[in-house]
Amino acid sequence: MDAFRVKLSDALRSLTDPVEIQAVAARVLGEHLGANQVHYGETIGEYVVISQGYGNGLPPMVGHFRFIDFGERLIADYRAGRISLSRDAVNDPNITESERQVITGAGFRAYVAVPLTKAEGWVATLAVHSIAPHDWTTDEVELVQETAEYTWAAVERACAEKAYVNRRFNGFKNNLPVSKNANALKH
Repeated sequence: MDAFRVKLSDALRSLTDPVEIQAVAARVLGEHLGANQVHYGETIGEYVVISQGYGNGLPPMVGHFRFIDFGERLIADYRAGRISLSRDAVNDPNITESERQVITGAGFRAYVAVPLTKAEGWVATLAVHSIAPHDWTTDEVELVQETAEYTWAAVERACAEKAYVNRRFNGFKNNLPVSKNANALKH
């Protein structure tokens, strides 16, 4: 797991675009786990917004998804910050028929989803999907959880840095002296 942590850290260190951070984290995790699909989705209003994702055997899942369509049980788990996983959604007795239809309709059978809850509530989810049944190990689940937290922190850092640069630029721009003589600009 340490080699993965170093690889993820190295891959994200120089990135400043939040969407690129999400995409690279999803790719690095997906390749490491041999997953078919990985995505980081932000919870905005009643939607989960996935800007970038990783796909191998399945297309990346990208778009705006009403989280109510995930099913009440999953939403309750996510809001409570509980990790949700299924080794085989087709045969999982804890999954409702409507949840099963959503999952299999998206093309996967096994998943682990780590919600991120902060002071403002459920803010994001990192999900890993497999098209075949998968017996998720404790190490794999912990790795998804660590990656979710690391990705969130990197995205927040990038957003803060961008906001800081914009404030500095706007402050600089607003404090430039303005010449009243248009000829002063001519050489």
